[in-house]
Amino acid sequence: MNESIAKLTLERAVNEAQARSILNATMLKLRTQYGYAPDKGVTPDEMTARCEALVEAVCGAVEDYVEATGKAPDRMRNTARYRVSKEFPKKKYEGLQAYANVLDQRLKRAPLHTAEAIGNLLDFNAEYLVKAHELDEIKRRSRKEWQRLEYEYVERSDFNLRELHHRLLEHMDEEVFGDSIAGEYRKERRHWRKCRCYSCDNYFPMAKKHFMAKKRIWKFKSIDTGNKNSRYCSEKCQKAQEKALLRLKSDGTLLPKHFYLSVSDEWASDRYNSHNLPFAPEILSGISDKKSSKSVKKAPPKIQY
Repeated sequence: MNESIAKLTLERAVNEAQARSILNATMLKLRTQYGYAPDKGVTPDEMTARCEALVEAVCGAVEDYVEATGKAPDRMRNTARYRVSKEFPKKKYEGLQAYANVLDQRLKRAPLHTAEAIGNLLDFNAEYLVKAHELDEIKRRSRKEWQRLEYEYVERSDFNLRELHHRLLEHMDEEVFGDSIAGEYRKERRHWRKCRCYSCDNYFPMAKKHFMAKKRIWKFKSIDTGNKNSRYCSEKCQKAQEKALLRLKSDGTLLPKHFYLSVSDEWASDRYNSHNLPFAPEILSGISDKKSSKSVKKAPPKIQY
């Protein structure tokens, strides 16, 4: 009885090993064929055909593995121990926690026979499929649609028309009385002009003598005082408009690409992690101690006579 059980266990282990090696070889071929970025000019139809062929091949490989082993492909687990607190010993992840707490770096480098590697390959091609449809929609977008998006896009709005109107009314209530409020409002309003940059809603004064300069409450350092020939509230807006006009000739719109092109979550997280390195609390406290020690001035050495 024990010998028959041992033989069945050995045969099952051999079948699983053979099926795993076959699945690993099949996934290696598929990753070699579909694990690269397509050409820049790929159409949505071409990308759809590529994804359909990949899905069909992956489904066939997984079905063969399930028929040979009687179970789904292996999943990655976190077998490391974690510490709840200093008072208790380290613990192992149990149940679903072991599958949910796998490090992202390990998931990206998952073995080819695992479900995570299959999902990575499918997700990689699905992102390019979505991107192909998005680029095709952008190419077919009319100039009127671009103008509507450009009108809604605002980068700077420190002192817009609403703020100017509110400040002017406050000034009229304090300084002007009687029927001359409307005339004084129009007179003062002529001294202000809207910035001509497509992404700026700021209003700037065209003369140094304006109602806010008298009270010395002009706190918007990013807005310069211009003259009657000025078109932009600052040099930054002027350079931004020049770059936008170049984009209009090349891309057909004034908008920057990061506004209308989507970015995958994985790429955004990789970029964030590359610019933000985590430090342990001990390292941060050591850095702060060094800075504080450098900031303290040392006493001059005593001179002995």
